Amino acid sequence: EALWPGAEGDAAAQAFATTLPRLRKLTGDHAIQRQEGRLSLDPHHCWVDAWALERQIGALEDTLHETAGSAAQVTEKLFKLYHGPFLGDEPDQPWILSARERLRSKFLRALESAGVALAKSGDHEAAMVCFRKGLEVDALAENFYRCLIRCCLSLGRNAEAISAYQRCRQMLDRHLGLPPSAETDALYRQIVTG
Repeated sequence: EALWPGAEGDAAAQAFATTLPRLRKLTGDHAIQRQEGRLSLDPHHCWVDAWALERQIGALEDTLHETAGSAAQVTEKLFKLYHGPFLGDEPDQPWILSARERLRSKFLRALESAGVALAKSGDHEAAMVCFRKGLEVDALAENFYRCLIRCCLSLGRNAEAISAYQRCRQMLDRHLGLPPSAETDALYRQIVTG
């Protein structure tokens, strides 16, 4: 139904029977597997960006358990793999939305973990890259703003910290009609009172 909407059962089955051999001819006989009436891609013969993204998130988690020092290199690879919402140009089908949110959430959690680890190790510049990238994906993620503000303060960049707070306040007000949390406001007061 997803591939041939509006086609009757027999017509869709015929289209499938015709398309599968053509697809195998294009991709190779072993790239597409058929088991129990389901098709899937063989990971040994196909590269899928979503799979690569999940592997890179796993590699980042492993790196963070060992040392934060190489986290910046692993996050660079992560940035190159995340190109925005999963199937972002496709209509919002339940199976797409589920996969989209799962990948987005994993990506954001990985960025937050990497950024926090980098900040703890003293690499505030690399941490800020993680937090800014997270805000590109979710401009309402208040925790990313707080982490960004803390990094700015650690580097003595009060003007950037204030700018990050103001952006947070504007985004939350515009999209949610809410003020920043007490924790975020406390960080702002820390900036302005010195």
